Amino acid sequence: MSLQPHEYPRRILLAVAGLNPQVVTETLYAMAVRKVPSFVPTEIHLLTTAEGRQRAELALISDEPGWFHRLREDYGLPPIAFDAEHIHVISAPDGQMLEDIRSPADNECLADQITERVRKLTADDDCAVHVSIAGGRKTMGFYLGYALSLFGLSLGQPVPCIGEPTLRVELGFLLSNALFAGHHHSRGQTRRYAGRQGGPGRYSFRASAQ
Repeated sequence: MSLQPHEYPRRILLAVAGLNPQVVTETLYAMAVRKVPSFVPTEIHLLTTAEGRQRAELALISDEPGWFHRLREDYGLPPIAFDAEHIHVISAPDGQMLEDIRSPADNECLADQITERVRKLTADDDCAVHVSIAGGRKTMGFYLGYALSLFGLSLGQPVPCIGEPTLRVELGFLLSNALFAGHHHSRGQTRRYAGRQGGPGRYSFRASAQ
């Protein structure tokens, strides 16, 4: 009998992002808190640009504001491996980190490195991979989804991660728990974890290697 994604011993959230690192906390909240059964990753990997890495480190894993750590603490999530070593910057053939994806050559590097990352992660038979294509440039999401179609197996299925229409678009990660029925902040406060306004096409995909 095959395992369900949330039953695998190693569970990975793999996301792409540009200048809006809140896609990580949005997806983590949707999968680990709102979804039943919950998919709580054991580790998170983020593919981004050089500037995207700086923003992600500052907003998500710094001591302040550290929104990733706050979300995990507030909802009692178990330890999740996610630090600077888990943020992977797309680089040029000469090793220089790309500030943005601007040229056909940049897109080739992007496609190759995303495909290789997905190949490595899905090669682990004891690993389930949840892939978020919501962040970054459209080409980043496309390449990630395409790589998943090459290496993802039968458990892959679309999972909507759509924010409430009342959420304001800001880097401040606005997310009021009162907007999500059945979920209340343990300290009776409003926390800010995600700030992107939801809309069509904001989907994540997951796949499991068996």
